[in-house]
Amino acid sequence: MKNFILLFSTLFLIASCQTVKYIADYSPDQDFSSYKTYNLMKWNEANNQFINGIDKERILKAVHKEMAARGYTLSPDPDLMLNVNVIIEERKGTHAYTTYMGGYYTPFGYGVTTYQEYTYLVGSLILDVFDHKDKKQVWHGAAMGEVSQNRERTDEGVHRIVSRILSKYPVKPLEE
Repeated sequence: MKNFILLFSTLFLIASCQTVKYIADYSPDQDFSSYKTYNLMKWNEANNQFINGIDKERILKAVHKEMAARGYTLSPDPDLMLNVNVIIEERKGTHAYTTYMGGYYTPFGYGVTTYQEYTYLVGSLILDVFDHKDKKQVWHGAAMGEVSQNRERTDEGVHRIVSRILSKYPVKPLEE
């Protein structure tokens, strides 16, 4: 059952989350103006335990589209290398419900608290950018949120997540 849930609860369903957290980090001293080309690092096969081939293609298509929008060219000998990772974790939570009885006309009464545990999935899409020549990381971005099984995965939904991650990248799309 757990594998069934993980298979159909891919990271890209985080688009349906009420709250998705987007983070990014880089050194403000890093000069991004000299970078003109990029390529993707070899796909981490561990990602395949969380997503299917269709969603993998959706991610890579969105990354290529966003990099092209920023004026980068795909190259076999690039200035930048991008690494894409997907992680889905099962977490536990607790709901507490308290029912109060009595005490309407008197200050005395009692309450009963019931606890209910539940599990949920948290998905992360992580993009790391490396200077190919210097072999050092120059940028890190990620989206994290609760995975929902109720929304449809689409190219637009995946692109929206990748776009929001890269909105924190120092080089903005040329159309802006």
